[in-house]
Amino acid sequence: MDECEIVERDAEQEALREALARAAWGDGGVVVVEGPAGIGKSTLLDVAVQAAGERGFRRLRGGGGEVARAVPFAVARDVLGPALRAGSPWVRDEVLRDAARLALPALEPTPGSGATEAPEARASAIHGLTWLSINLASSPLLLAIDDLHAADAESLDWLTYLAGRLDGVPLMVLAALRRPRSGSKADLLVARVPAERRLRPGPLSRDAVVTLSRQRGEPLDVERAAVVVAATGGKPFLVEAMLADRSASSDPLRGVVQRVADAGPAGLDVACAAAVLGDDASVRHVAAVAGIRVDHVGRTVGALAAASLVAGTDPIRLVHPLLEEALLEAATEDQRSDWHARAAEVLAADGALPGKVAAHLVRTLPSDDPRHRDWLAAAVDAATSAGAPATAAVYLRRLLEEDLAPSARAAALHRLGLAEAQCFVPGATDHLVAATSLTTAGEERARVQLDLSTALLVAGDLAGGLEVLLAAVESLRPDTDAGLAALADALGLSLLNIADEQALDALEEQVRAHRRYDGSPADRRAAAALSFAGFRVGAPAQECLGEARYAFDQPTADLALAGLAPAYLGAHVTLTNAGAADEAHALAVRGGRWASQRGAPALASMAAFREADAAFVRGDLHDVLAFGEHHFAAAEEGLFPLLVTGAAVPLCVRALVDHGDPAAARDVLDRFGMWDLDLEELGFASPLLSRGVVKLALRQPAAALLDLQACGRRMVATGHHCTAGLPWRIFAVEALALLGRVGEARDLADVEVEKGRAFGAAHVLGRALVARARLEPGAEAEQLLVEAVGLLAGSGCRLELAEALVAYGAHLRRTGNRREARLHLREARELAHACHATPLRRVAEEELAASGARVVQRPTAGVGALTPSERRVADLAASGLSNAQIAQTLFVSLKTVEMHLGNTYQKLGIRQRSELVRTLAAAG
Repeated sequence: MDECEIVERDAEQEALREALARAAWGDGGVVVVEGPAGIGKSTLLDVAVQAAGERGFRRLRGGGGEVARAVPFAVARDVLGPALRAGSPWVRDEVLRDAARLALPALEPTPGSGATEAPEARASAIHGLTWLSINLASSPLLLAIDDLHAADAESLDWLTYLAGRLDGVPLMVLAALRRPRSGSKADLLVARVPAERRLRPGPLSRDAVVTLSRQRGEPLDVERAAVVVAATGGKPFLVEAMLADRSASSDPLRGVVQRVADAGPAGLDVACAAAVLGDDASVRHVAAVAGIRVDHVGRTVGALAAASLVAGTDPIRLVHPLLEEALLEAATEDQRSDWHARAAEVLAADGALPGKVAAHLVRTLPSDDPRHRDWLAAAVDAATSAGAPATAAVYLRRLLEEDLAPSARAAALHRLGLAEAQCFVPGATDHLVAATSLTTAGEERARVQLDLSTALLVAGDLAGGLEVLLAAVESLRPDTDAGLAALADALGLSLLNIADEQALDALEEQVRAHRRYDGSPADRRAAAALSFAGFRVGAPAQECLGEARYAFDQPTADLALAGLAPAYLGAHVTLTNAGAADEAHALAVRGGRWASQRGAPALASMAAFREADAAFVRGDLHDVLAFGEHHFAAAEEGLFPLLVTGAAVPLCVRALVDHGDPAAARDVLDRFGMWDLDLEELGFASPLLSRGVVKLALRQPAAALLDLQACGRRMVATGHHCTAGLPWRIFAVEALALLGRVGEARDLADVEVEKGRAFGAAHVLGRALVARARLEPGAEAEQLLVEAVGLLAGSGCRLELAEALVAYGAHLRRTGNRREARLHLREARELAHACHATPLRRVAEEELAASGARVVQRPTAGVGALTPSERRVADLAASGLSNAQIAQTLFVSLKTVEMHLGNTYQKLGIRQRSELVRTLAAAG
């Protein structure tokens, strides 16, 4: 390496050596070299790559480019592709194990592959690339990436995702880039990098210029060196150019361009063609773009090489991006468009990947060439299949500049809206709306409307999604599969507290009228919606469960893909709250496993929410809290739909209260803007219930009662008369009792008991009986509590049973039956402990002490001492998953898994996985 290129870079070189040393020991991470063009970033990458080789690192290198940024996963393919091609089949299989196999569609796209329109393809590819990178780091690995500011959107998404998962991995990502635009994907990546890992080389000083001139054998005096610094801004590339320019031009870059022109009559043509083609600048391609003979190109390249203006001769690579930019800026817009059109043509003739062709077409002016439209359409299909919706959107925007027929324009707008919705681009729905207005055919228009509805739903706009979905229903015949499925989803979405009772009744009547009972997916979706429709009015639980079980009796894949379908969301609520929480939990686990295996975080997140919802009803607070910890941290990466977060907050808040941390529950509501909102602004019933529960736990019964009563009014206004899932009356009874309004509390409890008997789910009636019994003295209370305990004992709802046993034990103690009281209170204590319901366990212990029993405090170690996240990781480890598989399943880093397992082993006093299996099994 030429020493004259790295003067005044000692601090940066030392920082790079330290970062490599840390990575070699497993402290991986991202290091960025940031600065303006020509400041010497690439030289520092060269230094780091050389130093990494001396340390025994495996080194993979690639970079972005103005053309490459329009090719999906171009940088990922440039960096990781050689590693797949170089190894034996056995090594390839090893690095592509588990989630890493999901990277293949991005790294090895198949020319001509059709579009899949898979909404999770992007996240799946990013997940796969991340784990391929980690698998490749079985020994220290350096990924060196130049010109990251010119990387494609998908590769930037991959690197940002990877950056959060490098703790404990011997992998260093070193990226050089110009200062990114605020809010850009590159800026988001840099923001994740600690300040000490951001290197910003400064301009060369006057003394450094003097040193460089001496190394060249043409020393400058201090005064002349100062002129060079002023003219070049101290940028090493320009300093070198000015020192090499014997004319001593005050514009060094202009001098470099002149040297290109002086290399021969075709110098500028060859250099411009090479700048346009980028990595595809073979001599043959350059000749085609420049419009000159191949032998002339060869002679000209020789002259450019002799003048140190190219760094490679076939393919031809100019010595610096600044030179490329200067050459292209000097050309007219028409010239640049013509060059890129020729580049697209020659690459298409060579059978290049569609993205390579389209990357040039997006830089051309609109034309009447039908091939351009065909090539762009093919590139859209390929990008969609590869999980690159951001790049597909770039191609579609360019395609829409062409003169398209109305039907073709509508189709392009439709696909553009879908691609932008996957990337959470503002205005995505505007393109879907425009596509709707251009589509006249009924079924085609309905398909666009269905996609628009889904986009609105994922973005959290349930009301907007419902409006569009209802419009789609009007365009479809309800006796067709598409029509019945859309009608079912319209009913399911309407049931989520956003439609009035009259509208709900009308939709339900239509769904019932067009049911077929034929086992088809559309009919099962109708059953899913009808199960929730029955549930909301308090129809007998067994009837609701029958519909839900029929709906879910289909392959796991269908269930997972339907994870965001409104009809199935409602059916899962029915299973969970109508007495089949165990079934609901098992279904959610299956769906989550399917989604995790495919790297689909949005579907995995919805499955995890459904699992947590069922776990709450079963009394598994630890599982709910673990879900909350994981979801709220991971949601910041933008991979999870807002719909899940909106449902997760109220659920996790109630779990925190039952766990004994109402202050943390309040903080969660405040974090998501739900604590200080007025009653009318808090649009859904579940946040109202959760906020009321928190206020009740904070001893604010009057404020709690307002929220709880508002929850009840909201439910009634939207046709929800069954409180199995949102038991606002149970908590309102407690608030009224605390306020001394016992008569009102009795009346409300009587209503809940009556509705519970009509509904027929054991846990719903059981908790209503307990609430009523707490307001009664003597024999009547005992009769209610005996019935409640009997019902709840077989319900599988451990927390509800524990509460009933505490109430019954306390009643027995007060009436003098201490021996029997202790039996029930001990069981309640064990159940509350198993549920991690700390306040209820303490009440049970206080009652035990009052009954004369000796209460021994539980140890702080053991299974009961595990945090929710630790227990979740421990359970997955005990099931046989490796650390990497656990990290892939939970979409977290290896370091996070290792930390939780390390804490678990310490608390359990064990050293290996086999002991973990036995310990967890013994604890139940």
